[in-house]
Amino acid sequence: MGDFTGEAVLEGLTGLLGADRNFKFHHPDVEDARLRFRSSHVGQLRMTHFLSRFDVDSRAEGAADRIYFQFVETGSVHFVRQNGETLGASEGELLTVMIPQGERLRVAADDERIGVGVSHQRLLEIASRHFGLIPPRSLTFSATVSARSGPLAEVRSVAKALLASDSAFEHVASEARKAYEDAIAVSFLLGVPSNISALLRRTEAQVAPAYIRRAEEFMRAHLYEAITLEEIAAAAGCTARNLQLNFRSMFGVPPMRYLRKLRMEDARRRLESHSDETATMIAMSLGFTNLGRFAKDYKVMYGELPSHARRTLTPKVHKDAG
Repeated sequence: MGDFTGEAVLEGLTGLLGADRNFKFHHPDVEDARLRFRSSHVGQLRMTHFLSRFDVDSRAEGAADRIYFQFVETGSVHFVRQNGETLGASEGELLTVMIPQGERLRVAADDERIGVGVSHQRLLEIASRHFGLIPPRSLTFSATVSARSGPLAEVRSVAKALLASDSAFEHVASEARKAYEDAIAVSFLLGVPSNISALLRRTEAQVAPAYIRRAEEFMRAHLYEAITLEEIAAAAGCTARNLQLNFRSMFGVPPMRYLRKLRMEDARRRLESHSDETATMIAMSLGFTNLGRFAKDYKVMYGELPSHARRTLTPKVHKDAG
């Protein structure tokens, strides 16, 4: 991991796109450019956190097969390609860049960015393995999207946390590193519109990773027991962090919130049955000890209080006329 400050030199400009150290921008006079960057790896993903200010004409080298996903923390960055196309992003946005080797471009940046570089071929492999589909020969992504919420916001937080620690993966097994790499790549595939987005949406619900299915099965089998995130991850056969990343990617919520949703659905099912159970009994059996919170969350999900649901579903008893 490197930490560079001061005047930008060709080696320092390696961090411009948040990727490889051999990525260079040639320009005879870059004295006014300032750059500071810090980098780390997750499997084959290269992450870079950098502060930059420059406006230079450049030529890209050494990054022919790499796609750069760049989260703009503050400020803005713009790339003007030799065909006149302008790519840019501001605070809170994700800029996706794939610059062909040798292409000349103008780069103007006054920003702080978190960059994630990944091999184009690696993304294709993960799309094929994770979703069980045959992807096209090449991927194309929308240049600029919001990264303030959803799976992209989660990836941004994870990348910042990893870059903040020199020993983030010091004691992490290679299998877990690979799981992190896959989860991050899948988040980009799902979060950034591309030429395979429609295909991914059709297959996402049908082809969940095996450990996601195992986790959900474990949750459903233990709805009435107090279980922890670590126990769910152990039953699924993956790390707790990987489980969190993939649940957010697949379902938009972390595992424990998904478990709460399953329990709420079970409460709804039991309230809709004509059993003698009261709403309080049902809530307590599912581990909802805070009845006020349970009633509030139930109303948010179903538009009515659980006690009201029980009253409206209880059949009326009519006395015989004679």
